[in-house]
Amino acid sequence: MDVLASGTVTDTVHFEMKYSDGGLPDGEIVVSRLDLLPNILPNSTDASPGYYWILNNYGNNPTFDPMDSLNLYLKEGSVSSSAINNPSSVSLYHRSDNEDADNWINKGTADHVVGGASNYFSFGSNTNVTTSGQYFIMSANDLVAVLPSVVEFNAVKRKDQTVRLSWHTVSEYNSDYFNVERSMNRTDWEPITRVEATGNINRAMQYADVDPAPFPGMNYYRLKMVDLNGRYAYSDLREIDMGEIEAIGLFPNPSDERVNVIGVKEYDRIEVISSFGEVVLSKKITKSGNGVVLNVSDLESAVYYIRISDDRKTKIVKLFVAH
Repeated sequence: MDVLASGTVTDTVHFEMKYSDGGLPDGEIVVSRLDLLPNILPNSTDASPGYYWILNNYGNNPTFDPMDSLNLYLKEGSVSSSAINNPSSVSLYHRSDNEDADNWINKGTADHVVGGASNYFSFGSNTNVTTSGQYFIMSANDLVAVLPSVVEFNAVKRKDQTVRLSWHTVSEYNSDYFNVERSMNRTDWEPITRVEATGNINRAMQYADVDPAPFPGMNYYRLKMVDLNGRYAYSDLREIDMGEIEAIGLFPNPSDERVNVIGVKEYDRIEVISSFGEVVLSKKITKSGNGVVLNVSDLESAVYYIRISDDRKTKIVKLFVAH
């Protein structure tokens, strides 16, 4: 965007700048929001994860008079109520274009913070933005109402009647762990796996896990992201239709010692799988009868899944072990 005269300059996505008469850039200004954290965060008491912008000045004047206002927009997440109600807790930091050391300068605090559809932080002339460089927002309070680090969450049905679950982040700050939750009706959810987060990292990370025993018919999945402060957010839902999965019979169920499994004729192997996807008991089916007995006395009280399979098909049923 060229800044050749006083007025308002905006790209409606990343920023909006207002200039009065005076020293102007006299040329092109480009502002970009980066989906990652700086290599070094400002050394301050501000604790919340921040947002990172680069302002490039290609005009004839390397410096310019302070802007009347600078609005920096979020393109994901929602500005938190704590930031809206207490804008003075939101600080704007600056360091030069190619700087990679901890030379951040606190330029001041926000005049106001706007949520809803607008979703931006506004800084006035008191922040003295007069040059290009790196700009970073931090706060002693939560900046956003949800965690924005996960870029994409996917669920894919596999030939062995399991579901592969995968997601990736662009960066992480104070992240703790991820839970994948599953539902049959999009109302009642259960966690089926937990994956520890990397914690603090300034590059993309890939994660994956497996649902070893999806429900027959429709399965709904969502990812729960939790940080070290206990804040959490959910991804969009993913749907997988498993179709008809043949059931097998168990008795007694719940069981504390031995469980009879009915419906194993012509199958090759039987596995007991924990709710976290770990195979805790495996047995090859060698007899031609229709039943097999499993000893579950060494398993902890919990929910498990019995999976009977061969090269062509799979049967799955839920088992409760209670001592």
